[in-house]
Amino acid sequence: MSSNPLANSQSWLQGQYHIYLTLNPNADQSALQNKINKISDKYLSPQIQAAMGQSLTEFRAKGNNVGLILQPLTDIHLHSALRGDFEAGGDFKTVAIFGAVALFMLLIACINFMNLSTASAAKRVKEIGMRKVLGSEKSKLIFQFISETLISTVFAMVLGIILFWAALPFFNQLADKNIQISELLNPIYLYVLLFLTLTIGVLAGGYPAFFMASFKPLNALKNRFNSGKSKGVRSSLVVCFSLPYLPRL
Repeated sequence: MSSNPLANSQSWLQGQYHIYLTLNPNADQSALQNKINKISDKYLSPQIQAAMGQSLTEFRAKGNNVGLILQPLTDIHLHSALRGDFEAGGDFKTVAIFGAVALFMLLIACINFMNLSTASAAKRVKEIGMRKVLGSEKSKLIFQFISETLISTVFAMVLGIILFWAALPFFNQLADKNIQISELLNPIYLYVLLFLTLTIGVLAGGYPAFFMASFKPLNALKNRFNSGKSKGVRSSLVVCFSLPYLPRL
């Protein structure tokens, strides 16, 4: 560094290097930032005055800013508003919007599955009646129906991973990224996938399971059941998730 002219520059108006430092666990970041501001202002003031003919206060009053700013390393990618980073970072708002859209689509898929399951419950009425007559408890029927939904969810998750793997090269080319399928082997991602699978299975299969397990044995064997409550719930779900798409008057 001693032979590098830029490293020996005494100017505080430009920066050529990224500086990384580790704070003590009990250090106060804001207090350290205040001390750094006093040091940088001490050297910036005369150089701003000499270069631009105005004081540092006047320079900052016009919306400009220069100095040394502490920034957590984990905030650089999504929360950085500084220039001169090694590569263009992301935008947390964009990530949050896409995440919200994905969760909303997932919720709609669960609602559609619930509607289809309860609407097709008539096909399994006699099966449920026979199981109850043979001694099956309501809790066991609920467990059976939720288990069936979980199996469907597992197959859907596996299919989603296969589609993700097939589309990943095209996504990397479109988004100018270098995401590898091996990154899914990270334990954190595996736990998230497992949690999503279980949560979606229980969420999507919970209401149909309780609804079908509540059939009375006699009515079920006669292939009769009251679908009024089911229609009411399905109609409410459809209306609730259709309201956001209604045009504003």
